Amino acid sequence: MEYAGLTPLDDCSAGDWIAPRLGPFGGRIESVVPREFEAYARVLHPVADASWATVCQATGRQPHALMQWHAIAGVTVTERDGVSVQSMLWDGDEPDVGNLAEPALTALFELLIRHTDPDVACYFALWDGWGQIHGSPAVATVTAVRRPCWLRWLWWLRPRPRPGLVPPAFSPDVLNGPRLRHPARDYLLFSGSPDTPVGALSEPE
Repeated sequence: MEYAGLTPLDDCSAGDWIAPRLGPFGGRIESVVPREFEAYARVLHPVADASWATVCQATGRQPHALMQWHAIAGVTVTERDGVSVQSMLWDGDEPDVGNLAEPALTALFELLIRHTDPDVACYFALWDGWGQIHGSPAVATVTAVRRPCWLRWLWWLRPRPRPGLVPPAFSPDVLNGPRLRHPARDYLLFSGSPDTPVGALSEPE
C-alpha cells in the first residue's frame, strides 16, 4: 500500500550504514546526521512572519552560520519559588521546532532534486514519536468555539464536547513493522522518488 506516493518498507537494512556514523544523541550535528559528508547545511525552523535575521536585528544579535535560537532571541531562564520561568528579548513567535512549512520544504526539495539522479532509489524516514502517526490517545483534536457573552451561561450548561478522536495515520502492519533504529530515536522507513509530492511530507498525516 502507498501513502501519498510513499511505500512503507518492511526491510530497513537500506539505512544500516547511518547508525555507525552517528555520535551520541545531543547538541551536535553528528547526533542526527552521519559523519563523513564533505559539507553540511542547516535549515532553520521558520518563525511566523519573521526570519532569524529579523530576530537578530530586533534583539541586537549578529546572525551567523552556527546561531542558535535561544541565543539570538535572548532567552533567559530564572528560578522563582522553585519554578523555572522563561523570558526573552524577542516578543514575537517562537520556531515550530520539528515542523517545516510546505513553502520551505518545497524550496529544499527543488534544491535537492537538482543534485539527485532521477533513477536513484530514495528513502524517507519518519520519526515514530509523532503523535499523529499513532492517532488517539497520543493526539486529539479540540475545537474552540467563541460565543456571544449573553450566551455563555447557556453554553456552560451544555455538556462539554469531548476531544475528537484521531485515527492512526498508517495501518497496523506499518505501525507494528520494523524500525530504523538510531540512538534515542526510531523511524519508519519509506521508499519514494525525488518528485514525491511535497504535501505528503509537510505533515505526518
